[in-house]
Amino acid sequence: MTPSAPTSRHQSTQAALAALIDAYRQSPTSQHQRVADRLQLCGSPVERTDLETGEVHHNVHHCDVRACPRCQRRHQRLWLRETRIWLPQLIDAHDPAFLFLSIGFQNVDVDDARSQLQAIIDGFRRIHRVKKWPGLGCATGREFTIADDGSIHFNIHAFVGVHHDYFKRGNYLTQPEWRDLIRKQFKLTYLPSVNIQKLQGRNKDEVIQHFLRAFSYISKAQKFESKPEVGIHLADQLHNSRRLTFTGLFKSIRHQQLNRNKSHTGK
Repeated sequence: MTPSAPTSRHQSTQAALAALIDAYRQSPTSQHQRVADRLQLCGSPVERTDLETGEVHHNVHHCDVRACPRCQRRHQRLWLRETRIWLPQLIDAHDPAFLFLSIGFQNVDVDDARSQLQAIIDGFRRIHRVKKWPGLGCATGREFTIADDGSIHFNIHAFVGVHHDYFKRGNYLTQPEWRDLIRKQFKLTYLPSVNIQKLQGRNKDEVIQHFLRAFSYISKAQKFESKPEVGIHLADQLHNSRRLTFTGLFKSIRHQQLNRNKSHTGK
């Protein structure tokens, strides 16, 4: 009997988690042993008793280790819920068109991953200030893959909202212009791999699905499974860094709508 997709996904996540725990257990540092303990407990039930009412609340322990495949899945589900709250409000208020921008950078040694990430963050800050930048708002995610030689390859995925008649004005950026703009603002000595696409469909559900597909890249359970020892080093390098960042209208409307939703639900 062929296993269902959820069962297969669960098995894949479990295998990735087991390999990761084993890699942390083999590390001689006490810090990594503590991380392995957190990973081991991830997904286990937790009971909390309210001292005032005596009511028992049942929850699940989340380790929030950057490399944890189970927590990566949880973050993906959280993004889905949040996106269904704020993105329709953005569409109603501004009726933007959407672009999907992918940027591939040259591989770096795992020891240089943190500095590479900071250079990428700085590059995006500069590019948002350039007059040519067409974005009304942007959601940016960082994907990383471990190459066969143990080096790290960074890809940036950006979901960009532009004015609804951006392509009718005659001054939109071509693919080579995008590549040159990115090379200059990121201060690269090489031409990066750049792909820019106009996303079809203006229906809210279609746009939400585009958004979730764009950022499913940064929530894959298999990220650290191939080379767990490199993976935990990379996780150390990426500690406290964000998976997703929002700018412009995306940031302001998301913040407004999520806060409003919390006040309505009391959470």
